[in-house]
Amino acid sequence: MKNRKTIKRCIAVLADILLLALLLGIFAIQHYTPTKQEPLGIVSNIPQTKHAADTEPITNEPIEDKNSEESVTSEGINYGSSNQNLILQSTADNIGNYANLVSTDTTTSDNYLVSGTGLLAQGRNRSNSTQNTTAVDISSENAVSTSAVQSYSAEGVEIQVQHLTTSDGRVEYVLADIQLSDVTLLKTAFANNTYGTGYVDTVPNMDNLLNAILTVNGDYYGNGTSGVVARNGVIYRASPTNSDILLLYASGEMLVKSYAEFDAQAEANAGLWQAWTFGPSLLDEEGNAISNFQINGHLSNRNPRTVIGYYENGHYGILVVNGRGDSEGLSLTELSALCEEIGFKVAYNLDGGKSSVMVYDDTIVNEPASGGRSISDVIYIEEGV
Repeated sequence: MKNRKTIKRCIAVLADILLLALLLGIFAIQHYTPTKQEPLGIVSNIPQTKHAADTEPITNEPIEDKNSEESVTSEGINYGSSNQNLILQSTADNIGNYANLVSTDTTTSDNYLVSGTGLLAQGRNRSNSTQNTTAVDISSENAVSTSAVQSYSAEGVEIQVQHLTTSDGRVEYVLADIQLSDVTLLKTAFANNTYGTGYVDTVPNMDNLLNAILTVNGDYYGNGTSGVVARNGVIYRASPTNSDILLLYASGEMLVKSYAEFDAQAEANAGLWQAWTFGPSLLDEEGNAISNFQINGHLSNRNPRTVIGYYENGHYGILVVNGRGDSEGLSLTELSALCEEIGFKVAYNLDGGKSSVMVYDDTIVNEPASGGRSISDVIYIEEGV
């Protein structure tokens, strides 16, 4: 009798293991197997602008990564045209399908946060280390420049990249100041030049393929199927989400809206150029820091961060904060305060953690956590346009 009970228990345990394996397999297929998605394909009302560099397609030969001992090959990629009617040439964003990705297991590699507008993916790399609770001095007046300002100038483009550290030496960050005569010079690109889930590439490799002077990670739209995705004047996706949406128009204006305020055709008519779904928005409507993001535990801890900011039409900033090393990173509250100090009128939190990587002039200029990771999309400015 005891043997029969033991056998039944073993069978039950085996059945549970098989069921778990099946569920994990389905999850992996849905979220990690590269799958092309059907885009909305709504094209914005933006006059076509052709730049000289757009006529030279990038070949798919192996390209040396100047920041690694290994060379990287990206198959099937051809970034060249900026014609927004070519659906598959735009870039990506949104980390969608948040509800399906939530995990309460503290050993998993994904972390999430809740802002005032809902559940938002953030960073996707969990650290259980104890953090210093003493406030970081984020005063811009006390910030210390750690290297000479790097400058780039081309027709319609002015970029200045500055390496800074807080006065207490605890946090390092890189700030790229960007001025554009035509906002369509601020472009985005999908990994593998393909809109869908599961397609990934590294920021340095995409920077090389895109002939970019400046490249930074986006919002990792390809990790799910929810949210708004608009790239280079094409709206690819407009599915429900509780996340803040960042909108950039051809006029140069940058706004944050909720999904309830977003109408795809109306936005296209208004000249929508880019839209990212990640968040949260870091400043209020007056450009003041937000102090309460309604998050708890690890989600309120310090992490590497990537932020895109807006001063005025044609004038933007990209901020990358180092973390999980000698630099402690910033909590969302500290990040918000820093964005106000910098002078942004709009500031939006993009994918962070290991995803936070900035490449300028073919060199990684921040210190990616654990060497960084492959992501689904980038924001970039082409060189020599």
